[in-house]
Amino acid sequence: MKKLAVLLFSVLLSSCGSSTGGGRVTDENRDSGGTLTGDFGRELQAGTAQGVAHDAPLINATVRAYNWDSGIGSKLLGETQTDEAGDYELKILSFDTELIIQAGLGGFYTEEASGMKVNLTPSESLLAIVHYPQEATINAQVTTLTNMATCYAEYLMEKQNEIPTEARLRGNTKFSGWSGIDILNTKPLDIQNPNNVTLNLTDEIAYGFFSAGISQLMADVSIENGIEPHSKHYATSISFATVACQDIRHDGLLNGINENGQMALGSTLLSADFYRSVGGKILKFAASERNITNIKPDDLLTMANLIAISSDEVFSGLPGRPVDIDGPVITS
Repeated sequence: MKKLAVLLFSVLLSSCGSSTGGGRVTDENRDSGGTLTGDFGRELQAGTAQGVAHDAPLINATVRAYNWDSGIGSKLLGETQTDEAGDYELKILSFDTELIIQAGLGGFYTEEASGMKVNLTPSESLLAIVHYPQEATINAQVTTLTNMATCYAEYLMEKQNEIPTEARLRGNTKFSGWSGIDILNTKPLDIQNPNNVTLNLTDEIAYGFFSAGISQLMADVSIENGIEPHSKHYATSISFATVACQDIRHDGLLNGINENGQMALGSTLLSADFYRSVGGKILKFAASERNITNIKPDDLLTMANLIAISSDEVFSGLPGRPVDIDGPVITS
């Protein structure tokens, strides 16, 4: 994987752009036919946002784009569906703006750690925020990591009065740093797809293993609650994304506390160590029979420890515990 310093420079470079609300599309920008016009009356051309919606891949999911400071539910800037690989391509007609992309609202995905098909409810989705320069083609993956970054950025705006540009940049940079992956520009690969079996650990494969680690964590939550892996909706990967968003949006911390107090999935209490345990779960999945790639736990140890021992401010600045290769191995 790329070195973290290079990674963060890449995130900073790709995320730069101006937006303090001035890119919002308004009726003044439209002619009588609804066409956007720019400087000197020139008709604005559509750009493109493209990527994958991934919690494993979200299949037949709805993808929508909005101006971020207008918010979800405001006038749509574009809408499409994901394909059988979770990929999407979305046409955007807008001036420069901070773009929020929502993926889900139906469709399904398959849990890596169990093979269970999970149908998304009409209210479930993942989010990503990205700077959109007018008429450009941009990469915008929509994943559990981008969802946490977006919810953290929303906290910064709502509770810390951060401007949209800085909130977007801080959120995406923070969760790229935690995972060691450029979360917007790196396209996660489906590691359950035989076409993606590889001898080399790339950032794309590592991103897929991060999702598999969440799936493994929620399979273990299922067992702790006395149910079959992922057989109840509260013990699925999409539920992890939902509660993590609620958690960090409340106070900027992944600590298992929201406005109602202690959070839980069934009888499993949430905490900073719960989220950081994804590192160890990546290794557990990699050692299991569900891992069809040629990537072994040893290959993932650096990434796993980066996640597990993080002392980032979202974990109250307190370090976690390192992981090793000797954890329990799942058998089918």
